[in-house]
Amino acid sequence: MKRINKKKEIFGFFDLSAFKDGVADALLEGYKADWHENLHYYTEGYDFGLTMYALYNKLDEEKDES
Repeated sequence: MKRINKKKEIFGFFDLSAFKDGVADALLEGYKADWHENLHYYTEGYDFGLTMYALYNKLDEEKDES
């Protein structure tokens, strides 16, 4: 039987939560919080959200031009 390291699972959950908070702030709020508990993953999510926003706007502009 494989043992599961509970501490590792919980840490992974908080990393994902910080990433999702960053994406949501980039797409929905439009600002970056510098106080987040897990700043590294929050920043990664924020950058990902900005990239998605830019790509969406580019596709939207191309749609309007055609």
